[in-house]
Amino acid sequence: NRLQDIFTQFVDFKRAQDEATKELVGQIVLTTYNSKTYKIDEIAWDKSPNYAFKKRDGTDETLVKYYYDVS
Repeated sequence: NRLQDIFTQFVDFKRAQDEATKELVGQIVLTTYNSKTYKIDEIAWDKSPNYAFKKRDGTDETLVKYYYDVS
C-alpha cells in the first residue's frame, strides 16, 4: 500500500510522517472492511490501534476492536 511505500523510502521516521501527511490528507479512500469511501482529513500519528474513543452510544471502543467488529 502507499503508506508502506512512503515509509520504506525514508530512514527518518518524522520525514516519512510528513511526506505521508502531505500525500494522503485530502485523498478519498475505499475501505475493504465496509466498502465505503472516506476522505482523509488528518492522520493522528500520536494514536495507536489501542486508542479508545467514545462511540455514539457513549461506550468506549478501541480502534482495533472497532475495525474487527465492522469487518
